[in-house]
Amino acid sequence: MFRFLLLVIIVCALVVFMRLVLLRLKLLEMKAASPAAQESSPRVRTIDAPQPLEVKSYMFTNFDYRIGPANREEFFENMYVNVGNAGAESNSARTYSLYVTTPRALDVAMRAKHEDYKFGRNLLVVERYDMDVILRAVREHINDLGLLSENVD
Repeated sequence: MFRFLLLVIIVCALVVFMRLVLLRLKLLEMKAASPAAQESSPRVRTIDAPQPLEVKSYMFTNFDYRIGPANREEFFENMYVNVGNAGAESNSARTYSLYVTTPRALDVAMRAKHEDYKFGRNLLVVERYDMDVILRAVREHINDLGLLSENVD
Protein backbone atom coordinates (compact mmCIF):
# COMPACT_ATOMS: atom_id res chain seq x y z
CA MET A 1 0.00 0.00 0.00
CA PHE A 2 2.83 2.40 0.87
CA ARG A 3 4.50 1.83 -2.52
CA PHE A 4 1.24 2.52 -4.33
CA LEU A 5 0.76 5.78 -2.40
CA LEU A 6 4.34 6.83 -3.18
CA LEU A 7 3.83 6.09 -6.87
CA VAL A 8 0.64 8.19 -6.95
CA ILE A 9 2.43 11.12 -5.30
CA ILE A 10 5.33 10.93 -7.81
CA VAL A 11 2.96 10.75 -10.79
CA CYS A 12 0.97 13.74 -9.49
CA ALA A 13 4.15 15.73 -8.95
CA LEU A 14 5.29 14.96 -12.51
CA VAL A 15 1.89 16.02 -13.90
CA VAL A 16 2.01 19.29 -11.99
CA PHE A 17 5.60 19.93 -13.10
CA MET A 18 4.78 19.27 -16.77
CA ARG A 19 1.74 21.56 -16.63
CA LEU A 20 3.89 24.34 -15.17
CA VAL A 21 6.49 23.88 -17.90
CA LEU A 22 3.83 23.93 -20.63
CA LEU A 23 2.20 27.00 -19.09
CA ARG A 24 5.57 28.77 -19.00
CA LEU A 25 6.22 27.94 -22.66
CA LYS A 26 2.76 29.16 -23.64
CA LEU A 27 3.32 32.45 -21.80
CA LEU A 28 6.63 32.93 -23.58
CA GLU A 29 4.99 32.30 -26.95
CA MET A 30 2.25 34.81 -26.17
CA LYS A 31 4.79 37.47 -25.21
CA ALA A 32 6.75 36.91 -28.40
CA ALA A 33 3.61 37.05 -30.57
CA SER A 34 2.14 40.16 -28.99
CA PRO A 35 2.94 43.30 -31.08
CA ALA A 36 2.49 45.60 -28.08
CA ALA A 37 5.27 43.83 -26.25
CA GLN A 38 7.57 44.16 -29.25
CA GLU A 39 6.87 47.88 -29.70
CA SER A 40 7.18 48.80 -26.05
CA SER A 41 10.54 47.23 -25.41
CA PRO A 42 12.65 46.90 -28.52
CA ARG A 43 15.93 45.33 -27.52
CA VAL A 44 18.88 45.18 -29.80
CA ARG A 45 21.59 42.73 -28.94
CA THR A 46 25.10 43.71 -29.80
CA ILE A 47 28.34 41.88 -29.41
CA ASP A 48 31.47 43.89 -28.77
CA ALA A 49 33.88 42.84 -31.48
CA PRO A 50 37.60 43.23 -30.82
CA GLN A 51 39.17 46.35 -32.22
CA PRO A 52 41.14 45.79 -35.42
CA LEU A 53 44.88 46.09 -34.88
CA GLU A 54 47.50 47.85 -36.95
CA VAL A 55 51.26 48.20 -36.98
CA LYS A 56 52.08 51.57 -35.39
CA SER A 57 55.87 51.44 -35.79
CA TYR A 58 58.73 49.01 -36.23
CA MET A 59 62.51 48.95 -36.12
CA PHE A 60 65.49 46.63 -36.31
CA THR A 61 68.17 46.55 -33.64
CA ASN A 62 71.31 47.04 -35.78
CA PHE A 63 70.19 48.73 -39.01
CA ASP A 64 67.68 51.22 -40.34
CA TYR A 65 64.75 49.43 -41.96
CA ARG A 66 64.74 51.96 -44.84
CA ILE A 67 68.32 51.08 -45.79
CA GLY A 68 68.27 47.41 -44.90
CA PRO A 69 71.11 45.10 -43.89
CA ALA A 70 74.50 45.05 -45.56
CA ASN A 71 73.65 41.73 -47.22
CA ARG A 72 69.98 41.45 -48.17
CA GLU A 73 70.33 37.73 -48.94
CA GLU A 74 71.84 36.82 -45.57
CA PHE A 75 70.81 38.54 -42.33
CA PHE A 76 69.63 37.55 -38.85
CA GLU A 77 68.23 40.51 -36.94
CA ASN A 78 65.91 41.34 -34.04
CA MET A 79 62.84 43.38 -35.05
CA TYR A 80 60.57 45.31 -32.68
CA VAL A 81 56.96 45.91 -33.74
CA ASN A 82 54.57 48.27 -31.95
CA VAL A 83 50.93 47.23 -32.45
CA GLY A 84 47.85 49.18 -31.41
CA ASN A 85 44.16 49.63 -32.18
CA ALA A 86 43.51 50.77 -35.74
CA GLY A 87 42.67 54.45 -36.05
CA ALA A 88 43.23 55.14 -32.37
CA GLU A 89 45.22 58.26 -31.59
CA SER A 90 46.25 57.02 -28.18
CA ASN A 91 49.81 56.03 -27.46
CA SER A 92 48.82 52.66 -26.04
CA ALA A 93 50.50 49.94 -28.02
CA ARG A 94 52.02 46.55 -27.39
CA THR A 95 55.60 45.91 -28.37
CA TYR A 96 56.59 42.55 -29.79
CA SER A 97 60.05 41.24 -30.58
CA LEU A 98 60.89 38.67 -33.22
CA TYR A 99 63.95 37.58 -35.17
CA VAL A 100 63.80 38.06 -38.92
CA THR A 101 66.23 35.97 -40.91
CA THR A 102 66.95 34.37 -44.23
CA PRO A 103 67.46 30.61 -44.57
CA ARG A 104 71.13 31.12 -45.40
CA ALA A 105 71.79 33.27 -42.32
CA LEU A 106 69.85 30.83 -40.13
CA ASP A 107 72.03 28.01 -41.44
CA VAL A 108 75.21 29.99 -40.67
CA ALA A 109 73.96 30.84 -37.16
CA MET A 110 73.05 27.22 -36.44
CA ARG A 111 76.42 25.96 -37.69
CA ALA A 112 78.26 28.55 -35.59
CA LYS A 113 76.43 27.36 -32.46
CA HIS A 114 76.65 23.68 -33.48
CA GLU A 115 72.85 23.32 -33.36
CA ASP A 116 71.07 20.45 -35.05
CA TYR A 117 67.71 22.22 -34.95
CA LYS A 118 66.08 25.57 -34.20
CA PHE A 119 63.04 25.54 -31.94
CA GLY A 120 61.27 28.72 -30.95
CA ARG A 121 58.33 30.95 -31.48
CA ASN A 122 59.76 34.37 -32.27
CA LEU A 123 61.24 33.64 -35.69
CA LEU A 124 60.22 34.91 -39.14
CA VAL A 125 62.10 33.43 -42.09
CA VAL A 126 62.05 35.34 -45.38
CA GLU A 127 63.77 34.57 -48.67
CA ARG A 128 65.61 37.92 -48.73
CA TYR A 129 65.29 41.31 -47.06
CA ASP A 130 62.09 42.86 -48.41
CA MET A 131 60.30 45.17 -45.99
CA ASP A 132 57.00 44.75 -47.87
CA VAL A 133 57.10 40.98 -47.39
CA ILE A 134 58.09 41.31 -43.73
CA LEU A 135 55.28 43.78 -43.00
CA ARG A 136 52.76 41.67 -44.91
CA ALA A 137 53.71 38.65 -42.78
CA VAL A 138 53.35 40.68 -39.58
CA ARG A 139 50.00 42.15 -40.67
CA GLU A 140 48.60 38.78 -41.74
CA HIS A 141 49.41 37.37 -38.30
CA ILE A 142 48.89 40.54 -36.26
CA ASN A 143 46.22 38.96 -34.03
CA ASP A 144 48.58 36.06 -33.27
CA LEU A 145 51.69 38.08 -32.42
CA GLY A 146 51.23 37.31 -28.73
CA LEU A 147 51.69 33.63 -29.57
CA LEU A 148 54.21 33.93 -32.40
CA SER A 149 56.59 36.50 -30.94
CA GLU A 150 57.91 37.71 -27.61
CA ASN A 151 55.86 40.34 -25.81
CA VAL A 152 58.26 43.09 -24.68
CA ASP A 153 55.82 45.18 -22.60
